[in-house]
Amino acid sequence: KVNIEIALTRNIITQEERDRNIEEKLYQDHVSRLEFFLLSEAMDHLVSGVVVIDENSNIYYANKAANNIIDSRKQFKHKDGKFEITSRKTRIEFLEKLNKRENMVLTIDTEKIDLNILIFPIDNPSAYNLDAASSFIMFLFDSVCNADKIEEVVRTLYKLSPTEARVASHLVFNPYLTDVAAKMGITYHTARTHLKKIYLKTETNKLPALIQKIITGPAGILIHAKD
Repeated sequence: KVNIEIALTRNIITQEERDRNIEEKLYQDHVSRLEFFLLSEAMDHLVSGVVVIDENSNIYYANKAANNIIDSRKQFKHKDGKFEITSRKTRIEFLEKLNKRENMVLTIDTEKIDLNILIFPIDNPSAYNLDAASSFIMFLFDSVCNADKIEEVVRTLYKLSPTEARVASHLVFNPYLTDVAAKMGITYHTARTHLKKIYLKTETNKLPALIQKIITGPAGILIHAKD
């Protein structure tokens, strides 16, 4: 009798734990869906295109601006859920860098305003419920947001020094700090010191996060605003 009571008690406890686990999972799923909905809503109000792709150019997510850019430019194709660049030479360069998981900056010539593409590997795709072992976040934005305007906006918004703002603005168009340092005529060590201060003031800790904040955050709205 005692053994039966113990067994029944254990069974009840186990069932209660299972119920709690199920409720917790349902709650977390609900929160995740809500967070994704709110994030999608926010992303759809950005003027810059934001796209998540895998190493085969399959699109996992694209905001409205990205879809408008891809669908309206002859330099791109959006077919069967894939992002494609129509120029064979540029497409090969694009795919090679994807395979190497390199940061990438491309400028696509258009009839009116050139389009810039920035791509960064996502370190931990599974944390974002992405199936692919290799995924990337891609930003599409027109060259209308020139370096001078970016410099002015980020200096004012994030209280950067003039040199820090210049480093940040150049990184938007070229995510390689060595190139930026050479272009500005400073050492890599000096540029690195400025970048650390930029991270601190913008509350970021990696280059992709910094670029994303500049392009898609409040700075992005000001950068794309008409004078």
